Amino acid sequence: MPREAIRQALRRQEVPECLIVFDTALYSNVRSRVRTLAGTSDGFGIAVRVHQGTALSLQLFVVVMQEAIRAINGEGILDLLYADDL
Repeated sequence: MPREAIRQALRRQEVPECLIVFDTALYSNVRSRVRTLAGTSDGFGIAVRVHQGTALSLQLFVVVMQEAIRAINGEGILDLLYADDL
């Protein structure tokens, strides 16, 4: 999911800008290293959109899906979606 789509959805949900900046900083300039029996590799960059399996990733998914549903249906219609429907 593109970071800009997440930021726009958070703004439409009136999330404070300081939290949006924190979310952006959390996923920028992510680096990692690999440790093996032969030693540890040099650091390398990772293009991270959303960390899977965290409480934050679930909440970000819900916020973006709410905005997508509103864009399609408007405010007054209730939809029940399941992950396997997407």
